[in-house]
Amino acid sequence: MLMRVIYLAAGKIYIYIICLLAIKMVKFQYVILGMIYAGLLLTATLFITYSTQHSTDTAARYAKGFLEGKKIIAEEQREFEAAREKEKIVEEIPPEPEKPVFTYVPPSAAKINYTKGLIFNPRQRQDWAEVIARAKGLNANLVVIEVELEKGADDNPEIYWYPQWQGSWQEETKKIVNEAHKNGLQTELRLGTRVETDVRDGPITDNETDYYRNATLRFFTNISKFANEYKMDRLTIYSEIDNLKNWGHRTEFISLVLQDTKNEIKKHYRGKIGAGFSSVVLTDRKLDFDISGYDYILFSAYATDYNTDFGSYENRVYETFKAAKIMAGHRLITDITAGQLGVYDKNDTRYDYVGVIVSEKDEAGMWDSFFSRFGGEFSGFTIGCGTYAYSVCGEKSEAVVKEWFGKLPIPPPATVSLASNLSKPYNATPGERPKYL
Repeated sequence: MLMRVIYLAAGKIYIYIICLLAIKMVKFQYVILGMIYAGLLLTATLFITYSTQHSTDTAARYAKGFLEGKKIIAEEQREFEAAREKEKIVEEIPPEPEKPVFTYVPPSAAKINYTKGLIFNPRQRQDWAEVIARAKGLNANLVVIEVELEKGADDNPEIYWYPQWQGSWQEETKKIVNEAHKNGLQTELRLGTRVETDVRDGPITDNETDYYRNATLRFFTNISKFANEYKMDRLTIYSEIDNLKNWGHRTEFISLVLQDTKNEIKKHYRGKIGAGFSSVVLTDRKLDFDISGYDYILFSAYATDYNTDFGSYENRVYETFKAAKIMAGHRLITDITAGQLGVYDKNDTRYDYVGVIVSEKDEAGMWDSFFSRFGGEFSGFTIGCGTYAYSVCGEKSEAVVKEWFGKLPIPPPATVSLASNLSKPYNATPGERPKYL
């Protein structure tokens, strides 16, 4: 800009001098000199024109560079401010807490010779760490994780997903297994029943058999793989297979269900396999099922069965055990464990199977009598703790359980032959193998 001013000023002064000389030369008629000065005037004019144009182009280039530089600076400023805003947002959002890393804990090498288990239902109670600590304090050696079976998509069997769980049933169950292993306890995965609703509306019909056979086997394939991966000591396929709420298996096909399911599980699972039965089919109907190849059986009896009152309940339990022992004896199975026993000491109308309600004192006395009378004959007990119904935890019965779990097993009573009581094995259909289920 300064050079442009200098060029213009110099040019004007030069033209002014040339003009004066030209006039003077003309005045004295110096024609040749006038022509020379005219040429100089033209040269000066061209010089000024060039200088002006050059200055204008240079100024334009400077202006263009200035504008581009300003644009670059503005863009960098915007990027800088955007980065600052992003940093500010990140600073305002608290970091997510790190998820704990699951580290599998293997079970104790100690084997269970006499089952002393507490049943825990993760839907009915969520404080599984407390229940497991309580189980250890009660001298238990087994935690029974009772998950509930329900009818899922396309009528396929599946594990009921508890709304309070954050992950899948596998993710939640393996945490419980890990906690039990940390406390030196073995674990059993037991398929129970949802007490609020039937799994099916009724028994499986003949035209559904193939579909449900395949669905059931797929289901137990996944269950057995899970139990094997986390080294669960026991897998009970049904707490009471004869209960229609479990899956609607018709009684005449239960033996086939037992064998097909066991064969599928053994492909994937290396622990003990068991099945459960109720006093209704064992004692009242005196049925016999093919449990060949199983490692143990469970039997359950309730004070509500066929209007059994509290006074006759103990005999009801023993009759059920004897029937289970007969059925097991046909297949050389010696592990016969009480799966679910108990009475209720609270007036709770949620459950139609509760029936007899007694005082905590009478309930504690009942357990003391059970242990002293049956402790030498049963292969073990599994007792409700983390459950709604029949739970002994937090009650007077808890002290009785702790005392007896510390003493069991006790010497068996004098051997009594049951040969005279053997019933004829139950066969679904003579001759050909019937359709499944």
